[in-house]
Amino acid sequence: MLQKFVIVFIMSLFSFCSFSQQFILHEKEFVSVSDDKSISEDTVGLNYDIKYNRFFFDVDPAIDFINGDVITYFVAKENGFVGMDFQLSDSLVVDSVVFHHRNMNYSQNNDILSIVFDETVPNESLDSIKISYHGNPPDDYAFATGEHDGVPVLWTLSEPYSAKMWWPCKNALSDKIDSLDVWIKNPEQYKAASNGMLISERVLNTYRLTHWKHKYPIAAYLFAIAVSDYEIYDYHIYLNENDSLEVLNYVYPEDYDLAVQRIPKFDKSVKLYDQLFMPYPFSDERYGHVQMSKGGGMEHQTMTFIGSFDFHLLSHEVAHQWFGDYVTLSNWHDIWLNEGFATYLTGLAYEFAFDTHQWWDIWRPEVIGHITSEPDGSVYVPDISERDRIFDARLSYSKAAYLLHMLRWVLGDDAFFEAIQNYLGDPEVAYGYAKQEDLVYHLEMAGDTCLTEFFEDWYYGEGYPSYEAVCNQINEEDVIVTLYQSQSDESVDFFEMPVPIQFKNDEHDTVLVLDHSFSGQEFLCEIGFVPDSVIIDHDYHLISANNTVLLSVQEMDETDSVFVFPNPANDWVNIFLPEENASLSIFSLSGKRIYQNNYPEKGRVRVNVSNWEDGVYILKIQGEKHSYLERLILSKI
Repeated sequence: MLQKFVIVFIMSLFSFCSFSQQFILHEKEFVSVSDDKSISEDTVGLNYDIKYNRFFFDVDPAIDFINGDVITYFVAKENGFVGMDFQLSDSLVVDSVVFHHRNMNYSQNNDILSIVFDETVPNESLDSIKISYHGNPPDDYAFATGEHDGVPVLWTLSEPYSAKMWWPCKNALSDKIDSLDVWIKNPEQYKAASNGMLISERVLNTYRLTHWKHKYPIAAYLFAIAVSDYEIYDYHIYLNENDSLEVLNYVYPEDYDLAVQRIPKFDKSVKLYDQLFMPYPFSDERYGHVQMSKGGGMEHQTMTFIGSFDFHLLSHEVAHQWFGDYVTLSNWHDIWLNEGFATYLTGLAYEFAFDTHQWWDIWRPEVIGHITSEPDGSVYVPDISERDRIFDARLSYSKAAYLLHMLRWVLGDDAFFEAIQNYLGDPEVAYGYAKQEDLVYHLEMAGDTCLTEFFEDWYYGEGYPSYEAVCNQINEEDVIVTLYQSQSDESVDFFEMPVPIQFKNDEHDTVLVLDHSFSGQEFLCEIGFVPDSVIIDHDYHLISANNTVLLSVQEMDETDSVFVFPNPANDWVNIFLPEENASLSIFSLSGKRIYQNNYPEKGRVRVNVSNWEDGVYILKIQGEKHSYLERLILSKI
């Protein structure tokens, strides 16, 4: 008698009623929403290249006001160079523009400072200009004043478009400042922090004058200052036997003990990134933190501004020193080159920097749950005029991070990490700007593959797949899995991915990876036992949700039909003979016999059909008791 039992597993592995923000950081949640991109950043300053900036700022954290002198050394990049533009808010008053010791004519309109020279600057020549200005910066996030424990504090935050709110700049993602010097004057009871190295600090009358110097190329939005009654906590991370990294921390006095306790916990992340990708890229200087009175963080080059001392925040922000600062995105559409990497590297810290996988095992399903909490949205940012969309926590952080994790799954660890190392080592992007294509090139080269479809689906496309696996156990060793897929958003017809399937019972546990190329695809899984459970993507390699499994286990007798798999077939076809001493013949539709063989035992046989023409064939199996007819389709497409 035919005995059959069916077990249905409904596995909504990634459904979460709520999503914890403990492991997924939306670090730019505090950016201003008032500064739209009314004029393209890329249209300002195309005719010159900035080489050096010298800043002098006179500020008081108790007053929302700035006096500034900015000297810009530049190289003209065109013949007939008779003027230049800077980005500067119309709310700031320009006092003078001095060129060759003479005051120049200028105008301010739509946050553009346009300067007209009274002489022509030769092409490719180095020159300089000084801009003096003052005023109340109009963006409370770009130039913020507040309090901590009743004490005033001031900090700046320029990403993505707000540098112009407090200093005359060229914020296009095409030109980094090669080096800079910063002098900050403030009341003597406060200390000032900025990028690079602290050169000097002097008290003059009732004021403190602090000099910072940074010798690495830096994007305008990564330059920052902060002023308050900071206490300094300084220590070194020993990266190996020969190298150490100074970590300089400017923290609020009331939080000093907490900082000393918690900040060093991120050391293991720094060591991991240093070893896994490349040495810390600003090793001739140092790294540091500056405390501010807002949540989240901002990865100012060599000196991150932070709102807390949480491990995931510190690990995320220091990851930006490699991905975002050393190599910076070349347009805001590709924010994942910054935030996707920093978020994923935090996950890698959980995976590699701890003795157990406890946090890594929490991080992965939480990220997937966050991504799949809504059905749509692309990692690519189509509208960069809205900063909330640029820094969307679900898409630009979580989904972007898991896109990298899936690339690692598709390429394998060796090729993936080799590709990222090659990307960082590419002289075309080192200490400069990178495009989406730069990363894809190195991924494809290291993986010896084409990733066009992957990025069309996962980067430009929206949503995620849901899988249904129908599993038929046809004997004690083999399972035929029919894998179906639906998509949460119509922008993607099908997510072509290798899908891991886990088969288990009390004694056995095996995982097979199915190269899923169309919905309804059948796979012969030779697992060698009868499973009592089947799990789709048990180790969280894929972005997916609402997955289901139907497991049907049956014992075959002489009345069972013939199994033909796959059907349609391409190179090989598997045929399961239900009887011993059976004769197998295969005929074309015209009646011509193409294949014939005798088999003394029942079970699976394989027939090579790679040289046969596409079309429909008839299988005839003649056993001792029964005859069987089945249809076989061949298709090389």
